[in-house]
Amino acid sequence: MALHTTSAPRCRDRHGHRAAAIAAAQHGVLSSAQLLQAGVSRSTISRWVTSGRLVRIHAGVYAFGHLTLTRDGWWHAALLVAGPTGVITARACCSIWNVLPVEHGPVDIIAERRRGTTAPWLRVRRVS
Repeated sequence: MALHTTSAPRCRDRHGHRAAAIAAAQHGVLSSAQLLQAGVSRSTISRWVTSGRLVRIHAGVYAFGHLTLTRDGWWHAALLVAGPTGVITARACCSIWNVLPVEHGPVDIIAERRRGTTAPWLRVRRVS
């Protein structure tokens, strides 16, 4: 599952540096909530999406500074979609630890509440 953009974004301002630092710690992805907490305004987020600095992966989840996401980037994006109670499923965890072969296809996550998604790369299972 590759995510391609035309060019890598540049960081010329303090908000861009903050966003880049968050994304670097999360395999190239970050959420709109994290951007807002870092002081980036909604209008700046919109402008960055329009310019290609941010690439929308899912509602409120973006790739920043990466032309192609790794498996770990997709997995971290899935956790951002799921929210603070989300976890990667046991099978995916086993592939992280090389107990099972790496799965190709949708990322399976478990979350306390189901967030609406039609993303082909993600399956959310709800637990009560």
